[in-house]
Amino acid sequence: MKIKNLEANNFYSIKNVKLNFESYDGLVLIEGKNLDTGDSNGSGKSSIIEAVVWGLFGKTIRKSNESALINISNPKNCYVRMQVDDVVIDRGKKPAYLRIWINGEEKTQNSIINTQRLLEEHLNTNYKIFLASTVFGQENNIHFVGSTPEDKRTIIKNFLDQGQLFEYRESVKYLKSEFNQEIKNLEAVINEYDRTISEIDDKIINLEKLKKELTDEFDEGVLSTPFDEVVKEEREYHNLVSQKENKEYSIRSLTKKLHSIENSIKNPKDSCTECGKPLDNIQEHLAKLETNRDKIIEEIELEKRELSKIKKKIKSPKITSSDYKKLMHFQNLKKEEDTLELIRESSVDKMDAAYQKQKEASKSYDIMRFWEKAFSESGLVRFLIRNILKYFNDRTNFYLSIFLEVSST
Repeated sequence: MKIKNLEANNFYSIKNVKLNFESYDGLVLIEGKNLDTGDSNGSGKSSIIEAVVWGLFGKTIRKSNESALINISNPKNCYVRMQVDDVVIDRGKKPAYLRIWINGEEKTQNSIINTQRLLEEHLNTNYKIFLASTVFGQENNIHFVGSTPEDKRTIIKNFLDQGQLFEYRESVKYLKSEFNQEIKNLEAVINEYDRTISEIDDKIINLEKLKKELTDEFDEGVLSTPFDEVVKEEREYHNLVSQKENKEYSIRSLTKKLHSIENSIKNPKDSCTECGKPLDNIQEHLAKLETNRDKIIEEIELEKRELSKIKKKIKSPKITSSDYKKLMHFQNLKKEEDTLELIRESSVDKMDAAYQKQKEASKSYDIMRFWEKAFSESGLVRFLIRNILKYFNDRTNFYLSIFLEVSST
């Protein structure tokens, strides 16, 4: 925070003064002369500092009342006007008012209290911090040691002009919180994937048991047979069995007929066994019977040969259509197992990726923890204080020697 200029009017013993602080370099010694006593005490040197404090905060160091604050020679038009950084302040008494401009734009609020709050927020300071960090004198009873931790932090920040370090710390704290939340989120994701993989493993184990039960009953090659092929094979089997039964029935019928003819040949009768009429020529009748017998024998042999061929073709089906539900169940189990394997593989890959992200987030979190401490009062701020302490003491002693020399003359 840099005070650029100051104008005080009818303030304490000051009738009117205008100061441009940008015209001065280094340490400035203000000498005063009291026209009544002839020395410097009571000459109004402290009033300049009081004007700065009052202009900024509407309060004075020495806790003066209104009658002491306003110049007794001219009790009207008491004001302090000043510029601090990019802020122009105009504060008056009788009547009381406070107006501010920030970057040339008026930001005066609806009351002095609200305008003061905005001013302090913009300058990032307050009355207590300003006195503890900037003003040193016998009238100032606010000290760094007695300040709150938050006030101490702000005092150090303003005193060393290291506000950026504290801004970095806030940024780092935000990033640390973000990485910590990311770690927790990824932990939840990893646990979810781990739970999914465990459930899939249990399902795969159960599927393997069911598959084993089916493979113990059926060959795996049979279990992979398409349904159309099962139906076709079963139909062919039943068709061949039907043909076999027909041939066996035909052979039995022909054999029975053959036995009847042979009995008729062995024991010829005078009448026809079919119509019962008397036979005129028995020999001719026997010849016909023998001819029929030979034909039947040929037919029986032919049927037996065909039956033999049919029997060779007959093979029991690998699986019946009634058992196909088991086959379908096996195939569904295989598909489900394949799907579960794909899901498991994908879950493992995603869990590995989440582990990697969590590892990176943990590394970033540790880095942010380091920089949070580095940007804290116990880190770089302490380092800066330790490194400038000797220089500060040397400069203080140097200027004190000048003050002592001036005061002794």
